[in-house]
Amino acid sequence: MLSINTNLGSLIVQSNLSKSTLGLQQAIERMTTGFKINHAKDNAAGYSIATNMSTKISAYGVAEDNVSMGLDMVNTASEALNQISDRLSRLRALTMQAQNGTYGETSIEALRQEADSIVDEINRTVSTSEYNGIKLFGESNKPVINGTEVVLNSDGFMVDVVHRDTTGMTSMSDVDETQTITGGTYSISTPEELAKFMRMATTRGNIQGGEFVLGGNIDMSGFLVPDTVLGNSVFNITFDGNGYVISNLSDSLFDFLHDSEIKNLGLRNINLTDNNQSWSPLGMQATNTNITNCYATGSIEGVSYMFGGLVGSLEGGTIDSCWTDVDINAPSLVNGGIVGSLGGGTISNSFSLGEVNNINGGGYAGGIAGIADGTIENCYTSSKVSSEYGSAYEYVIANNDENGDINGPLSLTITNVTYDSSVNGDMSPYGTGAGLITASGITAQTKSVPDITLQVGINSDASSRLTFSTAFTLDGLSSDIENPNMLTTLDDILDSLSNKQTELGAVQNRLESALESISVSYENLVSSRSTIRDADVAEESSAYIRNQILQQAAATLLATANQTPSIALQLL
Repeated sequence: MLSINTNLGSLIVQSNLSKSTLGLQQAIERMTTGFKINHAKDNAAGYSIATNMSTKISAYGVAEDNVSMGLDMVNTASEALNQISDRLSRLRALTMQAQNGTYGETSIEALRQEADSIVDEINRTVSTSEYNGIKLFGESNKPVINGTEVVLNSDGFMVDVVHRDTTGMTSMSDVDETQTITGGTYSISTPEELAKFMRMATTRGNIQGGEFVLGGNIDMSGFLVPDTVLGNSVFNITFDGNGYVISNLSDSLFDFLHDSEIKNLGLRNINLTDNNQSWSPLGMQATNTNITNCYATGSIEGVSYMFGGLVGSLEGGTIDSCWTDVDINAPSLVNGGIVGSLGGGTISNSFSLGEVNNINGGGYAGGIAGIADGTIENCYTSSKVSSEYGSAYEYVIANNDENGDINGPLSLTITNVTYDSSVNGDMSPYGTGAGLITASGITAQTKSVPDITLQVGINSDASSRLTFSTAFTLDGLSSDIENPNMLTTLDDILDSLSNKQTELGAVQNRLESALESISVSYENLVSSRSTIRDADVAEESSAYIRNQILQQAAATLLATANQTPSIALQLL
């Protein structure tokens, strides 16, 4: 039928032209994007599946980066531990040399200096090892006083000491032991001279004044000073350690000190027992006495009464810039990391590390002072305190009685004292008498190393996370290479590091396995997404040419179809 108003042929051609044009545009889009699914309308189900796959592929990429960074972190920690182990092995070799009887004092001093350097470097490595701004081994294990880490010099002192020249002083070897000393300046340079001084101070009681200065390090191994007369007092003296160290002391230097000064003295590897009435390194009691820049390490095995890491009791006077690492095990009435009892004096700028154990009986125990009536300020303790009676473990500063209560009648002010809560637990509640204590002056501080958690999967469940710890212990590490127990201590530390290396090696293996698993999952998922979404360029190019030909044919035929109404005019 010929019709002027309706050109059916043209409409048919237009429809096919539109289809071929759309097909051509679709082929162009697919070839230019590389995807056969570019919009949800292209394939709703396929679009949803491909989108989910894309999300997982992106997540696997991040997980792969996470695992790679985790491997780098563990490798960094492992290398740091290798360095520490090498230095510990060298320290062990030095310890073996120092404990061989063929070395003189000059050689021993050279060994000590190298040992000090090794310990300093180990501590530096522990405190500075980090990855991407994260400390691998946690915060430094050094005490913190008034917000600042304590740094000891190579001789173990908090304050540097310039050695005094003692050659012009009267030597203790020239002193008549039976005479009373009331003044003058004397040098002590040998174990024999120190033993004479101790006999005069404790057994004879004839040190009543004067200044006594160490002329060098002194090893008291094998020297025992019988204290046959308990209670002899020393008055008005100055004992200047001169920055030197007395090692392996098995007796108290004094019984009772009055109106005196003890300074710049190091006491290493003390080994005191109550069998010889040896109370504490500096004696049973110091009255109106100032103790400055001193330290003590070792152990005290007591039988009764009162023990402290430095002195049994401080009655007036001060202890400043001192520290102790003394393990105390005694069933006494009062035990304290620095002093057993503080009576009206002040302990400041000092810290304690050793364990304080009140065994087989009640009484008082504390990391700094077992019982106190005075002031404790700017101090730190990580001493673990235990008692068979009460809860001394919680009250590591002072004044814990058999009921676990702060002893109310005493007047104690605590200012700016920190304690390691990872060792000592919670400081509160304080118990009865808490109103007498400046509780705000006590601050918990933890230096435990937090676990490291790596996100090694794409989900939020436990299987997608790997948690491990880089924490290890250097308990007992020191440069006290003359200590006969040091070899055992170093072996324990090396075993600890070996175990940690094994743990880190297992973590490395797991991370490498996770990395391989992620790579396989990533590749398979990318392949699957490609099958669903990627365009076949050969197929799309064929579709492009086909639709292009159809479009051109439709355009030609449309021109012909549009001429059909003009034929109808010829019939009129």
